[in-house]
Amino acid sequence: MEQAFRCGRPLEIETRNRRANGEYRWLQHRIVPQFDNRGNIHKWYGTSVDIEDRKRAEDAVLEQRVLERTRIARELHDTLLQTFQSTLLIMGSAANLLEEGSIKERLELALEKADRAISEGRDAIQGLRLGAERPDDLIRSLHALGEGLVAVESHGDAPAFYVEVSGLPICLYPAVSHEVFSIGSEAIRNAFRHANARHIQVQFRYGAEELF
Repeated sequence: MEQAFRCGRPLEIETRNRRANGEYRWLQHRIVPQFDNRGNIHKWYGTSVDIEDRKRAEDAVLEQRVLERTRIARELHDTLLQTFQSTLLIMGSAANLLEEGSIKERLELALEKADRAISEGRDAIQGLRLGAERPDDLIRSLHALGEGLVAVESHGDAPAFYVEVSGLPICLYPAVSHEVFSIGSEAIRNAFRHANARHIQVQFRYGAEELF
């Protein structure tokens, strides 16, 4: 607010306010400056709108999304992922019975690709669970995801992972926070899988009106 007043920039913020009867309500405030002929601020105009009902509706939608993500993660882990893992073990046992040759080499290559697919599936499930367990902590969730991917690198040559935050962190709408988490987690997983990077860094830059 102080920065907006100094720069003469329109401002939109949300605050939780206590009414005279003790009830708390969310309000959205919009404040805009009026300039005189010389470009100086003459006065400020503001409006406040009660958005409590909208907030409750957003929270209800978020709760359903979190429950659905948790359900999908549990079902993927308990059904598909376990079935694939069991199948992989059976195929591995069969490969050990084969004599050395082109057939065994091709089967071992297929097993290697299947194992990589299972690992990627496990990462995706972890991402679903992180997004569900920490809906209000975007930075910590993405940091935990990156550290988890470092830990599961089997070849011992995992890239260094960093998270850098600048500016004053602000609360995002829950739905926005989840979308940013989905985009960010996919970008992090792609960087680990395909970039062959030595260093992977996630940067959060909080501005007065934007998040980069």
